[in-house]
Amino acid sequence: MGSFISKNSSRESGTEKLSKAEENNKISPTKNSNGLKNSHRKRRSSVSAEVDKVKNDFYERKFVQKSESVIRQINDSIQSNFLFNSLPREHLKEVVDAMEEAIFQAGETIISEGDDGLHFYIIAEGECEVYIRGQNDGNALRTLHKCGTFGELALMYNAPRSATIKAKTEVKLWVLDRDTFRRTILHNGQERRRKYEQFLKGLELLKVLSDEEVSRLADAVEPLHFEPQQVVVEQGDNDR
Repeated sequence: MGSFISKNSSRESGTEKLSKAEENNKISPTKNSNGLKNSHRKRRSSVSAEVDKVKNDFYERKFVQKSESVIRQINDSIQSNFLFNSLPREHLKEVVDAMEEAIFQAGETIISEGDDGLHFYIIAEGECEVYIRGQNDGNALRTLHKCGTFGELALMYNAPRSATIKAKTEVKLWVLDRDTFRRTILHNGQERRRKYEQFLKGLELLKVLSDEEVSRLADAVEPLHFEPQQVVVEQGDNDR
């Protein structure tokens, strides 16, 4: 199954494990997910420095070795998720390349409310439950199923985790690191929005719109990809 992270192997610290993985550009099949499970508890030293790093054009892409079957599984998991729908193909590939697998047993805590967020998660198999302190008498608020995602808000807004997520059953997750998430999904999304705004403002048809209205249109634009000789529009169609 490609990069499998067993939780019962050697007990490396989260910082040591992640740094070794990035240095080697792969995750060893014999290492555990302890780095992923515990690294979210480490406090970030400088948010501004992190943002500067994300905006830097010169960076080393994270790459985790995977089999073709695992790559297909990840693509199947993310294809319907709104965060990835409008990503250019090259950025989508970067996301898939950087993702690694983590396994949690039923009852284990994946992220804790109030902690810093260092990872984004997609459920590949199993179910997770959402808990928020002081709500619903301590019971789960809802259940997340296959292809469900969590962890993006803390990464997008540099905010503490807003909820605790626990594994309801044994779960397999695809995990994306913070830097790759912000560089591809967040930062590239902002750049794409600015590009669309500039393009839309240059259209004569839209000259009457205000900047706010153009921005709303830019948010709604979704790129479509066509193969050579593929029909884009056809005479008589009324749905485009």
